[in-house]
Amino acid sequence: MKRAAPGLLVATLVLTISGFLSARPGSAPQAAGAKSPDASVYRVATFDSGFGGYFTAKEIEKQARALSADGYGPFLIAHYGDTTNIPYGEKTPDEIAKFASAGILAAFRDGNRDVYIACNTASTQFDRIREILRAENPSYPNHTYSIIDVSVREVMKTVSAKLKSGDVATVAIMATPAPVKSETYPKFLARALGVAFVPGQITVMSQPRWLTSKGATIDSLAYATQLSVGPTKKVVVYQLAPANWVDMIEHGASDAEKREAVRRDLAMLLGRTKPGDRFDVVGEFCTHYPVFDAMIQAEYRRLGKVSPNAPFVVQGPLMGELFRTQFLQRKPARAAGPVPPPATPPFYMSGTNIEPIRALIKAIFPNDPEPPIEHREFVIPK
Repeated sequence: MKRAAPGLLVATLVLTISGFLSARPGSAPQAAGAKSPDASVYRVATFDSGFGGYFTAKEIEKQARALSADGYGPFLIAHYGDTTNIPYGEKTPDEIAKFASAGILAAFRDGNRDVYIACNTASTQFDRIREILRAENPSYPNHTYSIIDVSVREVMKTVSAKLKSGDVATVAIMATPAPVKSETYPKFLARALGVAFVPGQITVMSQPRWLTSKGATIDSLAYATQLSVGPTKKVVVYQLAPANWVDMIEHGASDAEKREAVRRDLAMLLGRTKPGDRFDVVGEFCTHYPVFDAMIQAEYRRLGKVSPNAPFVVQGPLMGELFRTQFLQRKPARAAGPVPPPATPPFYMSGTNIEPIRALIKAIFPNDPEPPIEHREFVIPK
């Protein structure tokens, strides 16, 4: 299976990042109590409920390294993970907005110029988060970016191609419970297609909870809806929310446990789809899921649920490309020669599960220098 690569943006999707274009080149939002960073360093942060957004930080680092070789920078990338309150998928919308805003504000107070929300669940509350940020500094919303827009654009590439050559495009969105319940991705797809949104149906499946300290059971969700595109064409959208995966990644489940969970949960969730449906594109729309990417692709193929050459969309590269595009749109100054590349992004976390995170980073990025990992207090806005 090929993985979708970042490319040109789909023009039909209404952007929520237009405020970026009005920002002054090189300007950084500041607030009372914020640190005064070195103005020559371009500081960028990612935020997630936990580890998953670190993949996005690494993709931004990759783009920043290439820009540094071209004379731009220097850059400093950092990741902020709210590991105290993970998983966000089980929280209320109000809790999600407040917890995410606390982490994002911590990044701005540290002097970061831009914050990329590398969390799908937090991004479902993007409008509320922007309100909270605006109350502290009116410029903050214009420097904060949701992961949902770029992800929908990438899915739309396959959907548009399929509808040109046939009557049906079938989409699988893998996410956590909150995005599935909010129906955010089907709504954005309907908007991109210019058609009416049709609410879907959710099936709830309770399972034993792997992290028993948080309870005895946890719910997996399967969702389906259909979007009509003209008299004959349609887009079938499934959303699948597997239980336990985020906790297993954050709290050090063994490889054998992870493989068994992926195999068991996908068999159960895909069993709720129509037998004849095969997906034309699969969105892995939880930033933790790249940990399972190879296993996910193998199981979809084994179960015969994907079309030949169907792309599996992972989000880190999309956000990395968005960072590069936005940075160059600001027409930044350029040195005559290469600039020193950025260091490995540090990880600032609200929780205390430092050692499992350290081991996970070492396992996934074995050739990289070990990043600083520090506990931080993320103060919840009133």
